[in-house]
Amino acid sequence: MRAGTARSCRRRTEGLLRCQAQGRDEIHSLSLDGTEGERLVFKPPTLLCLVADCTPDGARLVVMIPGQSGRWEMWLVPTSGDGSAQCLLRGPFNTWTADVSPDGRWLAYDSDESGRWEVYVTSFPAPGARYRVSSEGATYPCGCAAVAS
Repeated sequence: MRAGTARSCRRRTEGLLRCQAQGRDEIHSLSLDGTEGERLVFKPPTLLCLVADCTPDGARLVVMIPGQSGRWEMWLVPTSGDGSAQCLLRGPFNTWTADVSPDGRWLAYDSDESGRWEVYVTSFPAPGARYRVSSEGATYPCGCAAVAS
């Protein structure tokens, strides 16, 4: 097995592995029962990527990558590896860790768009209006999306 950061997805039959290939991060899938080999899920357009969360059905990942502006962006990546990743959140600010609600309808994330790190909630998978749910600075929105649902 390659060296990297392992993470399990909510779907119990599959694990995720962030690993380096020729100096770039990649996300690979690995069956937990050993029936399937490792397969490429996502090769980001940049050198780095981090898995923030996955949807309750395990079909998509929320991935953070540094954008062209140097700010961190959020992308939605299918675990099928079909290459149809799409940008979720991008702007003149950083977006960081994410939490998808158990019903898959909301995304909580932190951002420095107010000038300091705060937690926001938006609809998911198509982002809509953003609602700041912290007021004194906050990070790591674990469970915040569940409150929205």
